[in-house]
Amino acid sequence: MTGLRGVLARLSTRGIEPSLDAARGRSIALGDYLPVRVTVATPEPVFANVFPLELPDVMFIVEVRAEPSAEQLIEWRQLWPCAKVTSHRFASFLPPPDHIKLDGRGQLLWKEVPEKDGRRTRDIAKELARRSLECVCVSKGLRFCANRKVYYYPERERGEWVQPIRHIDGRNTTVQLTGERTKGWGDRASTFAYQLAPLFSVQADYAGNWTVVVSVYIRVTTLEGALFEGKEIGRRRKVVSKGWWNNKWLPRLLGIVQGLETEVGCVRFGEGSSAVIMQTAPLMWECPVGLDIVALSGGYDLGEELAEYRSRDDEGDETTSDVSTVEEGN
Repeated sequence: MTGLRGVLARLSTRGIEPSLDAARGRSIALGDYLPVRVTVATPEPVFANVFPLELPDVMFIVEVRAEPSAEQLIEWRQLWPCAKVTSHRFASFLPPPDHIKLDGRGQLLWKEVPEKDGRRTRDIAKELARRSLECVCVSKGLRFCANRKVYYYPERERGEWVQPIRHIDGRNTTVQLTGERTKGWGDRASTFAYQLAPLFSVQADYAGNWTVVVSVYIRVTTLEGALFEGKEIGRRRKVVSKGWWNNKWLPRLLGIVQGLETEVGCVRFGEGSSAVIMQTAPLMWECPVGLDIVALSGGYDLGEELAEYRSRDDEGDETTSDVSTVEEGN
């Protein structure tokens, strides 16, 4: 500002004054920065990665005779989604399998009881809903990555996992959930594999409406299946998704969700009143204004150019950092 004031003072001493007021000047500057109006007065649908969820009213509380080991608990949860309340007490929306020896069992109208043994029942319900969806992942052939704590779509024996989907406009099409990409150029080129995975985050609003936020996780490995570490994870993910704008993310989101469908339109775990049910149609709103695709086309090209530039810039950065992973509950 000091330099600018000096220039303006010099112009003023020569009798050169602004011909436009400040408001008009700002308008011109903004018009230079955003030369084209990018919205149109036409309603447009907006979709979220949020899906309606229904939970049972009754929660089973069971006492086991012996505290399970970490390995036993993982084995239990492959078929019986349960939450650990105390060392010997577990909660579930389903009764336990017959092979689990019990010292007692009961039922709880969890929505009427805010806390159980020091844990909020809403938090227990969130964990049970997530673990129920993970049980569906197991039944649908997804594999568990213990390092990243995610269930991912693996490559099939006959090739990549290509998922049929019903798009939001009613079209029947397909989307690829696994694949290969190449990082670098020439002698530095490196081909690697990627697999998409769903991350579930269960939530409830103050009105008692339950939903699941589903995020698309990109798992990257060598062609032999070894995981990358450090900053190399982010670099490989950028290579995979740098061209994935909204029109690419949405079908992939639909693909990883519809790939778990137990019947058309929903993912169900359990039967009758004990079932956890997630709808596979995402929440949608109608925005009163829309985006001008033609006006945005230049921005789209600029975005791709920036993504390409950042990818090249990252390749020159050889420092490492810790890898963030999805935390696994007790």
